[in-house]
Amino acid sequence: MKQEEKTLMYINYNHLAAYNHSDPKFHDYFNLQYYRYEPDLRQGLTRFLRQAAFGEALDKRRRIYYSIAIFNLPNLTKIRELRSQQLGRLIAIAGTVTRTTDAKPELIMGTFLCLACQSVVQNVEQ
Repeated sequence: MKQEEKTLMYINYNHLAAYNHSDPKFHDYFNLQYYRYEPDLRQGLTRFLRQAAFGEALDKRRRIYYSIAIFNLPNLTKIRELRSQQLGRLIAIAGTVTRTTDAKPELIMGTFLCLACQSVVQNVEQ
């Protein structure tokens, strides 16, 4: 990741499934409530890369946000079969892209200025 200056780490689901966790239901919880684990995974990856891979050479003033992509999930859901009950779950979807638009920026962390008192609030996760 460091040499290629990438911010996305790919994780093979088979490696996660092979891990023998002390809680036998952990894998079920992970799949059904992925939205709860994802922020901690991102934070752990960021902490790991800052300490182990990059060391002290990383410019602390420059904020880099890392993400995780999990591939090789056992079940594939067709995009037309997506339902609201699958929100927050870890799923793989398949479909055909027929039309694209320009990418729209997404605010991940924000800094805000109060117009009344001029105080600055930094690192507000969106």
